[in-house]
Amino acid sequence: MKIAKTYSHMNSEEYLIVHHQSLYNEIKKVIANVDAQACKTNVRKEKKMPGQVLYSPTDLNASFKQQFESLAWK
Repeated sequence: MKIAKTYSHMNSEEYLIVHHQSLYNEIKKVIANVDAQACKTNVRKEKKMPGQVLYSPTDLNASFKQQFESLAWK
């Protein structure tokens, strides 16, 4: 997965970069390590586009959790 765009609410990204650079680098590393294509498992059942495969939020959350736990985050 890659970071396409960022939104920094109340300059939080800048705060992390200046005051917690190592944590910011770990977060970017986790995002880069998540395989988004493996999380594309949600098949649509609606009438308009049946069978379209979308990203599964639960699979994405599980992937992020696994990556953060591997870095000893709680």
